[in-house]
Amino acid sequence: MNAAPLRRIAILLDATNAYGRGVGRGVRTLARTQHHWRIHFAATPPLPQGPLPGADAFIAELADRTLTQRLLKHGAPLVNVSTHLAQPAVPTVGVDTHGVGRLAAIHLMDAGYETLGFIGPTWHFGPARCEAGMADVVRRRGGRLESLFPAGRPPTGPAAADWSERIDAIGQWLQRLPRPVGVFTWSDAVAEQVLEACLAAGLAVPGEVGILGCGNDEWRCEPAEPGLSSVMLPGEAVGIEATRLLARLLAGAGPPRRQATLFSPTGVAVRGSTLLADTPDAHVNAALAVIRSRGHESLTVMDLVASVGISRRALEQRFREHLGRTPLALIQHRRLELAQRLLVETRMKVKDIAEAAGFTSPEHFSVAFKRLTGTTPGGFRRAAGGADVLAG
Repeated sequence: MNAAPLRRIAILLDATNAYGRGVGRGVRTLARTQHHWRIHFAATPPLPQGPLPGADAFIAELADRTLTQRLLKHGAPLVNVSTHLAQPAVPTVGVDTHGVGRLAAIHLMDAGYETLGFIGPTWHFGPARCEAGMADVVRRRGGRLESLFPAGRPPTGPAAADWSERIDAIGQWLQRLPRPVGVFTWSDAVAEQVLEACLAAGLAVPGEVGILGCGNDEWRCEPAEPGLSSVMLPGEAVGIEATRLLARLLAGAGPPRRQATLFSPTGVAVRGSTLLADTPDAHVNAALAVIRSRGHESLTVMDLVASVGISRRALEQRFREHLGRTPLALIQHRRLELAQRLLVETRMKVKDIAEAAGFTSPEHFSVAFKRLTGTTPGGFRRAAGGADVLAG
């Protein structure tokens, strides 16, 4: 029997962010099973006019139309792992950016922000879908959404200028918005800029401005003060599925029926920049502090009542007045965030996660999880890559 021919596979990723590094890990995980593959990683995608690496196939983040056309002209099998641009001609595995926007808006509104802001290049497909996902939630729940670049208009003037001028432009935009405002950014790098703008403008985080990034790049999010909350993206799951698809293409399979396979975001890594915002009501603030510190326990509304010293009816009225949510909804949201993180990051069994996140039983956990997310805990884990990398 003849050995399979050696294949040179070029992986063109932006390894300066957590998503690109996650995709790379996923590719490496599955590529180990393809013993006739030789993998070449490019730390950053080539410039649109730069030389392409010699390869028999490509997995690439296609965020530039010129590069896309050059790779298509090359003729080798190609899988795209970016949803930044609409790529109708390229098999794509990526992230549901509309779902990213929905998750971001839900997180910020559950944290008490009724006015939301979005900063992202909405003149591109992925960020525009993200903004649309936020708008859907705001429209359904009642609130206000403002974008730094409305209607997909590219930045001009200070917003497109150097670092200090961009910080000033963000600060001026924030000061025009009603506060408190929860701001979601297309990347953690931009979230850093928003935090810098708040510090320069004297705006308190998270009291006046909540900040939520995207990608959960711990190099950026952890050292910040306060730490930056961020939407977690399933980069590793994308890399695994993209490698599977490329292997099928190299084996002679035709293009997939679905042009794009999209994975849901895997949750929010909650840090200080979006901890439940304080309100003018001392009793509500005291209850929020209990939820922050004990939300993972089997906490009940009556536990909150006992902690803050007012009746259940009064506490629920004050929550609706200041947060537009009930105490029970915020307790469940806190538990859900912990459960999502454990489903993605650990090998714990679902029944153990239910207990760790404060649910009364695995059955209660499954019912509540599906009601709040639209999928089961097992389905969420599989969408995040758990079927291949996580047990239980």
